[in-house]
Amino acid sequence: MSRLGRQRDQFIYMGPEDKPAADFLNELFRRAALEGMTDIQLRFVHGAMRPVEVADSGVRLISWLEPEYEGDLVKHVEEKLRARASMDLSEQFIPMDGAIHLRYPEDGLKLSLRASFLHTIVGSTAVFRLAREQAQRLAYRDIYMPLAVRRVIDQALAVRAGTVVVSGPMGSGKTTQLMAYMVELRDRGENVKTAEEPVEIPTPGIDQCELVPGKVTYPMLARAFLRQRAHRIMIGETRDEETAEALGRNANTGCQLWTTTHSDTSALVIERLLELKMPRDLIAKTLRLIIAPRLVRTIPAEATVEWVAPNESSKAWLKAVGAYHPDDKFPVIVSDHDMSETKMPIFEVIQIDDRVRRVILAGGDAKELYEAASYQPQFETLAEAGVRLAREGKTTLSAIQSLLNPALWPTFERQRLDKRLIASGVITPAQAYQAVETMARAAIEEHRILELWEALISTGAATRLQVIECLGRTKEAVDLLGYFIDNGILAEQPVQQVIEEWKRGERRQSLFAMCIDQGLLSNEQIQDEAFLHYRRAGISHN
Repeated sequence: MSRLGRQRDQFIYMGPEDKPAADFLNELFRRAALEGMTDIQLRFVHGAMRPVEVADSGVRLISWLEPEYEGDLVKHVEEKLRARASMDLSEQFIPMDGAIHLRYPEDGLKLSLRASFLHTIVGSTAVFRLAREQAQRLAYRDIYMPLAVRRVIDQALAVRAGTVVVSGPMGSGKTTQLMAYMVELRDRGENVKTAEEPVEIPTPGIDQCELVPGKVTYPMLARAFLRQRAHRIMIGETRDEETAEALGRNANTGCQLWTTTHSDTSALVIERLLELKMPRDLIAKTLRLIIAPRLVRTIPAEATVEWVAPNESSKAWLKAVGAYHPDDKFPVIVSDHDMSETKMPIFEVIQIDDRVRRVILAGGDAKELYEAASYQPQFETLAEAGVRLAREGKTTLSAIQSLLNPALWPTFERQRLDKRLIASGVITPAQAYQAVETMARAAIEEHRILELWEALISTGAATRLQVIECLGRTKEAVDLLGYFIDNGILAEQPVQQVIEEWKRGERRQSLFAMCIDQGLLSNEQIQDEAFLHYRRAGISHN
């Protein structure tokens, strides 16, 4: 292979002194990729180098490498890594990020490495996130997600307006998913441009631009993108006030912005944007959707499992995250198999609808934000989504518990009808999920709007009487009575007296039953389907 060819594809060497370092790095990343490793860490300590793999289960030695290397090899390895990642070799003390792209034609490998260098008190440490470029270019339609989640993401993809934030910690899959959305938009004929630091997933047909500290900034690129008639702009990460300002300034310019943040939950995205000095009214006005993904390890197909009830500790965890059900059993691997390295995504998705927008403008906390979002059909917390996967046998409860800290979610009242029916013991979580997916399927495949109560009845999860009884104990009961007032069946004054009495009783009784008991309504009137379809402007009773 020519010197030029090696420079394009792999680490190169200039002579016998640095050849061992180039060979070491080329083989390290080639073999690591073939063995499915995702993160390699090299610790440079007092002139020595210690390579390890960083996995979900912890840090471990790499079996085919020495525990420690010394001598000139170490110096040349660090120099080559910094140079290949386009880092300033004179800057040794500040944290630096970069990207490295390698090709191994004989193995059919194209690798994209995200490099992070950090100075320590004894030297430095470098961590490399490995991904095959083809694998990183995940198709949006191939991402496993509930139909209800796909429906709201489809809605965001269809509109060139507002801002969409994909949020999560490192390793949550947000960058790969974000690029999948950009590729989907590219394939729909959109003019997509990105500003990244660094470009992690080179993708044909998308204009990807890389930041240069002190020279090329997010605001500068955003202005240039607008002059180039961009339909969608992706900002790699909103991490500072300058970027947040550019995000807000460009959100109402006729093109849609997509970005990522490092926040543990969807609700904390609002807090993060406020920390970056983005005005609250601008957040409420421009933010359209928050997507918070995580990646969950799965049970291997060849493993043998037993279904067991959760122990007392797990019950406490389930209750803390609002996902406990007394009939639950979860899979436990009983054969000689570890959890698979194959991961499946879970999602916490909030649409910025009128309810959520009002909470943002009023300065509401995470509890109020979650309560507002809990009306939305697609909404479930990450913990609820993870527990659902465990109930389905795709992962274990312990895998979800190790991934998610219950302290991240405040205790809040689930407002959606199916959640209330679960709490009252009428339906199971599986029946609720089936009804929500039925709603989404009707919208996506049949272009038909199906109410949640209709889906619950049509799937056999609940009867109409059970639905009406449950709705009568919710805040929406007051709005539903508007149907009878608007149609001249009820007068406002006597209804208001019943409502006040109902509120004093903390909604322990059905408001509709109270109206029937006082002779204001009949059973036949309450079961009128038109009554259940009634909506006041801007209100949804799902």
